[in-house]
Amino acid sequence: MADPNNLNTNVWEITVLPFLEQANLYNTIYQNVPFFEEAALLGFDATSAAANLAGIRIPLAVYQWPSSAAEPVSDYALLAITGLVPLDLHWTAARSDYSACCGVRGVYSDIAYANFPQGKAAIAMDRCMQ
Repeated sequence: MADPNNLNTNVWEITVLPFLEQANLYNTIYQNVPFFEEAALLGFDATSAAANLAGIRIPLAVYQWPSSAAEPVSDYALLAITGLVPLDLHWTAARSDYSACCGVRGVYSDIAYANFPQGKAAIAMDRCMQ
């Protein structure tokens, strides 16, 4: 079983909700419970998991490209991976047409992180983990 005390599902889409006038939605999300239908099977609180699944199904216009013709809500699946994911995971969620960037990669990283004594990898990881 998963350890509910050792999980952090903080994602940028949830973290910024209060700043998008969505504090009520933000307050319904349990960030120590994963956002998939099988969460209770892995030992997470079923009520919290159900609340999360309801919350992520709510489409927010700010996360969707205005001219996109895609459906606002979609079904998703992550198939089991030996040693990593013990079973197939499923969820239905409102789509987001945007993603957050996490650091600078490739040839530009040498320039972007040139003045950081810890090295570019340490800075990039630190920024991604915040």
